[in-house]
Amino acid sequence: MRVQELAELTGASARSVRHYDRAGLLASRRLANGYREFDGAAIQQVRTIRRLIASGLTIGDIVTLQPCLTARGEFDGCDDARRILDSHIDRLERSLERDRRTLRLLDERRRNMAPRHVLQS
Repeated sequence: MRVQELAELTGASARSVRHYDRAGLLASRRLANGYREFDGAAIQQVRTIRRLIASGLTIGDIVTLQPCLTARGEFDGCDDARRILDSHIDRLERSLERDRRTLRLLDERRRNMAPRHVLQS
């Protein structure tokens, strides 16, 4: 299948599919007319890439993780996957804690606000 068809089947943009291919995340072959052609496995690969990006991983992280991914898009126990995922989880936990502190602060300020008086006519 060509880039546009793969994009339509996965919900990715054609530009994203080309980017993933250039990054080495997808295997394609060039046709005589210069178009890229992908096999059916690329559908699952693009879906996996999109899920990983949505979780906050970078293309660079995903390139490093690629040898650790099974055909179904799950991780085996390789050290690179563990290191990257541990680091990403740590960043998310720190971010979540900052967000919780902000939420508590805003909630406290809202509770301490003077009541608003509404004029009645």
